Amino acid sequence: MNKIVHIGMDVGSTTVKIVVMDEDLKEIYTSYERHYSDTKNTVCKVLEELVEKYKDKEFTIALTGSGAMSTAKFLDVPFIQEVVACKRSVERYIPQTNVVIELGGEDAKIIYFGRSVEQRMNGTCAGGTGAFLDQMASLLNTDTAGLNELAKGYQTIYPIASRCGVFAKTDVQPLLNEGAAKEDIAVSILQAVVNQTISGLACGRPIRGNVAFLGGPLTYLPELRKRFVETLHLTPEQTIVPEEAHLLVAKGACLEAKDESPISVEKLKSKIQVLKHSHDTTTVPLKPLFSTNVEYDEFKSRHEKDKVAKKPLSEHKGDCFVGIDAGSTTSKLVVIDRDGTLLYSAYQGNGGKPLDSIIEMLKKLYSVMPKEAVIRYSGVTGYGEKLIQTALNVDLNEIETTAKSHSRVFVVEIMGHKVGHICLQAGIAAGVDAILLPEIPYDIKVVAKKIKENQKTGKEYTIIACAEGAISEEDSLLSKKKYKAKVASRQGRSVAYEIAEQLQELIPNEIRVALAGHIQRGGNPCSYDRFMATRFGVYGANLLLNKDFGKLVVFDKNEIKAIPLSETAGKLKFVDPECEVVSSAKKMGITFGE
Repeated sequence: MNKIVHIGMDVGSTTVKIVVMDEDLKEIYTSYERHYSDTKNTVCKVLEELVEKYKDKEFTIALTGSGAMSTAKFLDVPFIQEVVACKRSVERYIPQTNVVIELGGEDAKIIYFGRSVEQRMNGTCAGGTGAFLDQMASLLNTDTAGLNELAKGYQTIYPIASRCGVFAKTDVQPLLNEGAAKEDIAVSILQAVVNQTISGLACGRPIRGNVAFLGGPLTYLPELRKRFVETLHLTPEQTIVPEEAHLLVAKGACLEAKDESPISVEKLKSKIQVLKHSHDTTTVPLKPLFSTNVEYDEFKSRHEKDKVAKKPLSEHKGDCFVGIDAGSTTSKLVVIDRDGTLLYSAYQGNGGKPLDSIIEMLKKLYSVMPKEAVIRYSGVTGYGEKLIQTALNVDLNEIETTAKSHSRVFVVEIMGHKVGHICLQAGIAAGVDAILLPEIPYDIKVVAKKIKENQKTGKEYTIIACAEGAISEEDSLLSKKKYKAKVASRQGRSVAYEIAEQLQELIPNEIRVALAGHIQRGGNPCSYDRFMATRFGVYGANLLLNKDFGKLVVFDKNEIKAIPLSETAGKLKFVDPECEVVSSAKKMGITFGE
């Protein structure tokens, strides 16, 4: 009868895995359990269960995993580096393996096998791991299993950043807010993990031969494995998914443990008690925010001095104003009167459906509004701004809302480098008050005069569209060398900040700078954009089919044409200050700072 059992334990960032083998290295027990950051007590619990189960045995034990080092120290048992444990298991169970890809709760690894073993592992960030998948799944109001199920029905894969959960969220949330299918978002999240693992860990080293997939996410999410297989162009023969892949590293620790000296049940029990009462001295606890009740009371008293004036909506008569914040995960709605008194507020999660959430909140608002109250104006901001504004015909968008509500002057920088076509058209489309272009040098005093004129007519806010190459009348007289030196002296800050500073010396209004940046570059195409892109694409494809190279597809006099690159390359097409578009803008009351 076997008297010794060998225990291999893989203490990961989110789970504890255990494999128990007998003296013949036959697997007799396994366990896979989340520790929810309570590593010590979870390890103690599973070890106590083993002691009770095999109380007539002696034990050898070895630990591995990212969370195992301090635990092994307090238990006084061997700690095995993960790559060593993995190597032992691969050599024994899947010796044909050339590369291992392993994903854990917060770890990601690629291990190359050959003449020497090389491991590539992520740093402290959990981007592209199991924790990342948990976070992304919550945005879709599901779990990782639900994410896997959704991915089966995808049609389109979108680019999503996975280096950081925050970056990924900024990609996922707009897709949700714009009505993209959850199936497509789910598969895009899985593909993002694949891209992050390969680009971030392989770093250009080819992943060739037979590839084994290990770890919980790759065991329980077959659609994630499928994304890896398709991306790496693996054949079925090259794809290795071992039985109990999530336990393979724990098995390696078990194989290492067999060479250790056995310990008795009583000895293991005493080690468990040491671990239970252990304290990691390397961790320094934070000081409490408030050491006494007096300090806490003082804090509350200080912060409760300024409160928003409130009154019940049911008592209100006359005009009121609705503000909506369609956030990434929550929806917020307030109603105020002309004096800024808060009449009504609501806050709820959007469940990945911001439009449905806002509609529900508005219905509740309408149900309690008195007949004497009139919604005079509405505004929306947040991730779902465009969706809500379009669907519900909300009056104001983000910048204008902020400018108006705070009587601010906004200088909005628009891309375009040395020419002002984009700024000119964007400014007219948005109905701004001033447009500053590289082709029309501005006088800051004229711009300030426009702001003052707005105030006299009762318009307390001003929006200025500023091309990134806008230039003042003074700077336009400088030599190229002196102007370049002045631009360099800004130390990376754009002309928009210079304009804001100059205006601040002339007017008392609060002035803010807004950089459209990637929001402008990555805006959603309208139907006209799609129509023109189709025409351009078809024309360009025909040029390629006919081997007619060196041409640029252009739109000329309402026709799609092609012109030689030599006619346009390196040549800037400036805005004509006397053109019809500029003239029309001036007639609308827009100043160019002249």
